[in-house]
Amino acid sequence: MVVSVIKELFRANFIKSKVYLKDTLLLVLYDLLIFLVQVLFFKIIYLHVLKIEGWSFGDILFLLATSQIVETLYYALFFGGLAYTNDWVVEGTLDYFLILPQYRKLYMILYAVDVKKFLSLVFPIFLLYKFAPFKSLWDVGIYVAFVLIALFTRFSFGYLVSSLVMVFTRISAIQAVEMELFSYSNFPYVIYHGVWKWVFLFLIPVGVVANGPVSFFKDHNCMVISISFLTGVAFFLLANMAYKVFMKRYQSAGG
Repeated sequence: MVVSVIKELFRANFIKSKVYLKDTLLLVLYDLLIFLVQVLFFKIIYLHVLKIEGWSFGDILFLLATSQIVETLYYALFFGGLAYTNDWVVEGTLDYFLILPQYRKLYMILYAVDVKKFLSLVFPIFLLYKFAPFKSLWDVGIYVAFVLIALFTRFSFGYLVSSLVMVFTRISAIQAVEMELFSYSNFPYVIYHGVWKWVFLFLIPVGVVANGPVSFFKDHNCMVISISFLTGVAFFLLANMAYKVFMKRYQSAGG
C-alpha cells in the first residue's frame, strides 16, 4: 500500500508539472543560471592560483557537482513535505496525517515531492562526466552509495529542524537560515579551522555532506564520509525523539 501511495504522489506531481510547463522550464533555466554563476565564481578565483589547500579547479567542480546533486535530490524529495509541516501545524491539517494507521511520517515527508526538480540534475551530472575521477563502474557505484549517505545526512538535519515546529509553530525563518547555510556545502571542508571546523563538520554538517564522496575519491579519505554517516544517524535519531516529545504538546488549531 505504501508503495502505491508514494507512486500516486509522484504521478500527481508529474501531471502538475506538465500543466505548468512554462513554470517548470523557467525553474530549470534559473537553476542553470545559478549553477553557471557558481562555476564562474570559482573560475575567477582559480585564474590567480593553481590550488587552494590542495584543491584544484577540477576538484572544486567535482565538489560543486556533488553538492548540487545532493541539494537537488533533497529539495525534490523531502523539502516540500518538511516545509509544509509548518502550515499543517498552524492550520490544524496535521490531524489528517495523524489519523493514518501507519507510515504517517513517510507520507508527510513525501507529500510534496517536486518532480520537476529532477530536471536540474542534468547540469551537475554533465560536470561529473567531465571532472569526476571515476575509473570503472565500481567507482560509480561507490560514488552513488556515498551520495545516498550524504543525502541521508542532509535530510536528517532538515528533519530535525522541521521537528521544531511543534514548539515554535513558525519555523520558516529557521528553515531559511538552514537553506542559506547549506548553500555553502560546495566549499571544501579544509577551509574550516579551529572551533568552526567542529561547528560545520559535527553540529551543522555543511562541511561533510558533499565533501564526503569527493574526499574519498580525491584523497582516499574515509574520515569525512564516516563523519557524515554518523552525524546523519545522530540527527535522524534526535529528530525522531524530538517528534515524539513535541507531539505530546501538539494541539490542533482546527479543533
